[in-house]
Amino acid sequence: DKRIEVRSSSKRCLDDVLCSPPPSMQSETWLEIFRQVLIPLVEDNVQRGEENRLRASSLLARAFLQNVVVLARLDSFSLLWLRVVNILGANLTHSKEDTSSLLYVSSLETLKNLMMVMHAEGLFDTVSTEAGETVWELTWEALNSHAPESAVLLRENLNHFKVAREKSSDNTSEEPREQKLDLPSFLDLKKSAQLPGDNGISEESIQEPYKPPDTATAQTSSNA
Repeated sequence: DKRIEVRSSSKRCLDDVLCSPPPSMQSETWLEIFRQVLIPLVEDNVQRGEENRLRASSLLARAFLQNVVVLARLDSFSLLWLRVVNILGANLTHSKEDTSSLLYVSSLETLKNLMMVMHAEGLFDTVSTEAGETVWELTWEALNSHAPESAVLLRENLNHFKVAREKSSDNTSEEPREQKLDLPSFLDLKKSAQLPGDNGISEESIQEPYKPPDTATAQTSSNA
């Protein structure tokens, strides 16, 4: 629908459903939401400009992050995960000529946060055992096929995160802190970008980087 008010209302409704789902919603239902709504939404916006592509990709990633534990119960979780990785990897390929663009920075930061959460929850090991495949390595193969240089940057940052977590296992009083990519914040980029008013990215469509629960707890306790 070309009417701005209709599009905005539809987006709000979809956000509400995805961000505040019924507690009883089963993993199979979520799988159908990804297959029939979220993934097609991203695919439909691939050729409709970076702003629409970013909005759709952000919605997909946010839904995945908030429901990753429920989704991990699926037998096909590894396939869904790799589909999400390929979508975000394709965003990196599309915007690799301008690594300061909102699409590139947001996709790279989102991939980092997704992989940090997957690692923190032990899902790479769990899913690999159930799938009979090394999902961690399959993830890197997918990223290397899209954006090898970006994959190197991600691996370096995630390795720091993994080392910090391993060291903290012998010292429970000090939790690892999230490692930051050496990239400008895409929220800062948004503030300086000249975006059209009608089609610009809304505040809610660009999210603060996700912090795993243990990181947030560590920060709260340190401030206290």
